[in-house]
Amino acid sequence: MKKTFTILSLVTLFFLAGKANASIKVKNFNCHTPNEKYIFDVTPETLTMIDEENKESGTYRKLASNYNVKTTLVGNGIVKNTVIEGRQFVVGIKDLENPSDLSDYLIIRNKEGHEIMYPLSCK
Repeated sequence: MKKTFTILSLVTLFFLAGKANASIKVKNFNCHTPNEKYIFDVTPETLTMIDEENKESGTYRKLASNYNVKTTLVGNGIVKNTVIEGRQFVVGIKDLENPSDLSDYLIIRNKEGHEIMYPLSCK
Protein backbone atom coordinates (compact mmCIF):
# COMPACT_ATOMS: atom_id res chain seq x y z
CA MET A 1 0.00 0.00 0.00
CA LYS A 2 2.80 2.41 0.90
CA LYS A 3 4.61 1.61 -2.36
CA THR A 4 1.45 2.27 -4.40
CA PHE A 5 0.94 5.62 -2.66
CA THR A 6 4.55 6.63 -3.37
CA ILE A 7 4.25 5.72 -7.06
CA LEU A 8 0.94 7.56 -7.36
CA SER A 9 2.45 10.63 -5.66
CA LEU A 10 5.42 10.66 -8.06
CA VAL A 11 3.19 10.31 -11.12
CA THR A 12 1.02 13.20 -9.89
CA LEU A 13 4.11 15.33 -9.20
CA PHE A 14 5.51 14.73 -12.71
CA PHE A 15 2.11 15.45 -14.26
CA LEU A 16 1.81 18.76 -12.41
CA ALA A 17 5.39 19.75 -13.26
CA GLY A 18 4.70 19.02 -16.94
CA LYS A 19 1.52 21.12 -16.84
CA ALA A 20 3.42 24.06 -15.32
CA ASN A 21 6.07 23.97 -18.07
CA ALA A 22 3.46 23.50 -20.79
CA SER A 23 1.87 26.80 -19.82
CA ILE A 24 5.05 28.70 -20.78
CA LYS A 25 4.61 30.28 -24.21
CA VAL A 26 7.82 30.35 -26.22
CA LYS A 27 7.70 33.41 -28.42
CA ASN A 28 9.99 34.74 -31.14
CA PHE A 29 13.13 36.60 -30.10
CA ASN A 30 15.93 38.37 -31.92
CA CYS A 31 19.11 37.96 -29.90
CA HIS A 32 22.64 39.27 -30.41
CA THR A 33 25.97 39.44 -28.62
CA PRO A 34 27.13 42.90 -27.44
CA ASN A 35 29.28 43.54 -30.52
CA GLU A 36 26.66 41.88 -32.76
CA LYS A 37 29.18 39.29 -33.95
CA TYR A 38 26.46 36.67 -33.54
CA ILE A 39 22.81 37.43 -34.27
CA PHE A 40 20.04 34.84 -33.88
CA ASP A 41 16.33 34.57 -34.51
CA VAL A 42 14.93 32.29 -31.82
CA THR A 43 11.50 30.76 -32.52
CA PRO A 44 9.69 27.90 -30.79
CA GLU A 45 10.85 25.49 -33.53
CA THR A 46 14.15 26.90 -34.87
CA LEU A 47 17.37 28.70 -34.11
CA THR A 48 18.55 30.80 -37.08
CA MET A 49 21.96 32.47 -37.37
CA ILE A 50 21.86 35.82 -39.19
CA ASP A 51 24.67 37.27 -41.31
CA GLU A 52 25.93 40.39 -39.52
CA GLU A 53 27.86 41.62 -42.58
CA ASN A 54 24.70 43.15 -44.10
CA LYS A 55 23.21 44.61 -40.92
CA GLU A 56 23.84 48.23 -42.04
CA SER A 57 21.73 47.77 -45.16
CA GLY A 58 18.87 46.36 -43.09
CA THR A 59 18.66 43.22 -45.25
CA TYR A 60 19.68 40.29 -43.11
CA ARG A 61 20.67 37.05 -44.79
CA LYS A 62 20.03 33.79 -42.97
CA LEU A 63 23.31 31.89 -42.74
CA ALA A 64 21.96 28.75 -41.12
CA SER A 65 18.58 27.68 -39.91
CA ASN A 66 18.35 24.50 -37.95
CA TYR A 67 15.11 22.64 -37.29
CA ASN A 68 16.99 19.98 -35.34
CA VAL A 69 16.91 22.06 -32.16
CA LYS A 70 16.58 20.59 -28.69
CA THR A 71 14.51 22.96 -26.56
CA THR A 72 14.42 22.53 -22.80
CA LEU A 73 12.05 24.50 -20.59
CA VAL A 74 13.83 25.64 -17.43
CA GLY A 75 11.69 27.53 -14.93
CA ASN A 76 10.28 30.51 -16.84
CA GLY A 77 12.94 30.27 -19.54
CA ILE A 78 14.36 28.05 -22.25
CA VAL A 79 17.65 26.54 -23.33
CA LYS A 80 18.08 25.72 -27.04
CA ASN A 81 20.84 23.40 -28.26
CA THR A 82 21.82 22.84 -31.89
CA VAL A 83 24.83 22.26 -34.13
CA ILE A 84 25.60 24.81 -36.85
CA GLU A 85 28.67 24.54 -39.07
CA GLY A 86 30.19 21.82 -36.86
CA ARG A 87 29.96 23.84 -33.65
CA GLN A 88 27.45 23.39 -30.84
CA PHE A 89 25.41 26.49 -30.02
CA VAL A 90 23.55 26.80 -26.73
CA VAL A 91 21.20 29.77 -26.32
CA GLY A 92 19.76 30.33 -22.86
CA ILE A 93 17.00 32.80 -22.07
CA LYS A 94 16.34 32.73 -18.33
CA ASP A 95 12.98 34.55 -18.27
CA LEU A 96 10.84 34.64 -21.42
CA GLU A 97 8.68 37.48 -20.08
CA ASN A 98 11.61 39.73 -19.11
CA PRO A 99 14.78 38.96 -21.13
CA SER A 100 17.92 40.32 -19.46
CA ASP A 101 21.40 41.10 -20.77
CA LEU A 102 22.74 39.85 -17.43
CA SER A 103 21.20 36.37 -17.39
CA ASP A 104 20.73 35.42 -21.08
CA TYR A 105 23.70 33.76 -22.76
CA LEU A 106 25.20 32.10 -25.82
CA ILE A 107 27.72 29.27 -25.49
CA ILE A 108 29.68 28.12 -28.55
CA ARG A 109 31.53 24.80 -28.19
CA ASN A 110 33.84 23.35 -30.86
CA LYS A 111 34.61 19.67 -31.48
CA GLU A 112 37.66 19.78 -29.21
CA GLY A 113 35.49 20.89 -26.29
CA HIS A 114 36.67 24.51 -26.12
CA GLU A 115 33.85 26.89 -25.36
CA ILE A 116 33.20 30.61 -25.35
CA MET A 117 30.33 32.23 -23.49
CA TYR A 118 28.77 35.54 -24.54
CA PRO A 119 26.02 37.57 -22.89
CA LEU A 120 22.95 37.94 -25.11
CA SER A 121 20.58 40.82 -25.61
CA CYS A 122 17.15 39.49 -26.66
CA LYS A 123 14.04 41.37 -27.75
